[in-house]
Amino acid sequence: MSALSSAARALPALALAFSPTLAPAQPSTPPPLAAAQALAPVAHLAWPLEPRAVTAHGGLEYAPIAARVDALHALERATLDDCVLPTASGLVALDLELRRLPDAGAQMLVSVDGAAPRPSTRRSAAFVGAVAGEPGSSLFLALTDSGLRGWIERASGRIELDSRPGADGAWSDWSVLALDAASSAALALPDAVGAPAAPGAAGT
Repeated sequence: MSALSSAARALPALALAFSPTLAPAQPSTPPPLAAAQALAPVAHLAWPLEPRAVTAHGGLEYAPIAARVDALHALERATLDDCVLPTASGLVALDLELRRLPDAGAQMLVSVDGAAPRPSTRRSAAFVGAVAGEPGSSLFLALTDSGLRGWIERASGRIELDSRPGADGAWSDWSVLALDAASSAALALPDAVGAPAAPGAAGT
């Protein structure tokens, strides 16, 4: 056997010896917060908003219920029970399943009228989730010390929520307006929304 033939036969073995070994894929490990949320019990909490008035455009105004708002700020997972909300076909009561989004990690800074930025002392929490018993539904709610905002997407339509300051412009006296998306799109937000229905109007 020639030296060339012997070398040729040795090449496959050499290639195998020096070829990189691919380690089997390791199962992904969920991040600590996701794992903690998976273990966190699901708290049941009543809707933290008290219906106050039906608007002329079929929306619903709410006042916050302070104790429930405080409780929601502290939760990782929750089901909000019997949430009264407006739709194109009238008011409905929905159960909303929420999962808290991770905090940004960096402290929020605020600056007013050009002053030096300072750490914000306001609380904030953002949630995603779905309507209980409605596959394919989704929602996003953002809760701060100056209101609750977000949307709820269902097969029958979308509900939008926004907050407004009190009559004197103070955000410490915030309220919430909820509208179905069709009504919301038809209005020039925010100036045209929230006019209370005339006395004796349906739903007041």
